[in-house]
Amino acid sequence: MRTRRSILGTLGCAVTIPTVGCTGFPVEYPDPGTKLVRLGLTNLGDSSHRFEIRVHRDGTVVHESAHDLGGDGESVSGTQGACPWMDTSGSYVVAARLEGGEWVSQSVDEGVDGSPEHVLVHVLYDGWEGERLAFLIEPGEEPDGPSAERCHLEPAPGDD
Repeated sequence: MRTRRSILGTLGCAVTIPTVGCTGFPVEYPDPGTKLVRLGLTNLGDSSHRFEIRVHRDGTVVHESAHDLGGDGESVSGTQGACPWMDTSGSYVVAARLEGGEWVSQSVDEGVDGSPEHVLVHVLYDGWEGERLAFLIEPGEEPDGPSAERCHLEPAPGDD
């Protein structure tokens, strides 16, 4: 004759066996992050200014440069392939400052809807009211192949 204890023991095994190997926690796969495919800086103001730009990937600085840009839309940019530090996916933060002032930064992940694999980032200085630095971040396409041009965000050979 089966006792209540033996029935409960059998049910306990029946319930336990199908869950063997399951921890009950969802498995989370790491987000591969995004790749920068283009990074640009444009001075839309009326006069020349010195700009500094800094790029962090996963908390580490991967690029720093300074640029003297004339007004009226003078710009500098770099693309994936030409700038090897852009070839790695990750969580990017782009920061810029004008004339040694306060750094202004923008997380690429927070600046674009969704999680695109490739993004374009452009830092604009408007020179108008408030003289602000603004970030334009949008999804982009990966280049077809390696770029033959140099990374214009890096100093030219011989420039120090």
